[in-house]
Amino acid sequence: MVDSYDWSFCQIQYNFMDEKNQAGTEGLRYAADNGLGIVIMEPLRGGMLTKDIPSINDIWRKATVQRSLSEWHCDGFGTIPSTVVLSGMSSFEQVQQNVAYAESV
Repeated sequence: MVDSYDWSFCQIQYNFMDEKNQAGTEGLRYAADNGLGIVIMEPLRGGMLTKDIPSINDIWRKATVQRSLSEWHCDGFGTIPSTVVLSGMSSFEQVQQNVAYAESV
């Protein structure tokens, strides 16, 4: 798709569970390497990745730096050039958390 037209951006479903699905990491990197702006959708898989997953959360709770589950899942998106992350929010508190995190990276 990237090579079929002179696109300016693309939108990709991307999160740690979808690294090999749809465009995945390979497609994301290919688009970025070809100068496309990247819009990432579903970084938290509709909130599913913010639920308590004991095996993963136990590891994160032991980390030196403490973050919310949303922050852990979105960590690293800021390293992809020309990227915007669409994070669904259902409360003002979530808006505040997302803004605070975006300002910190």
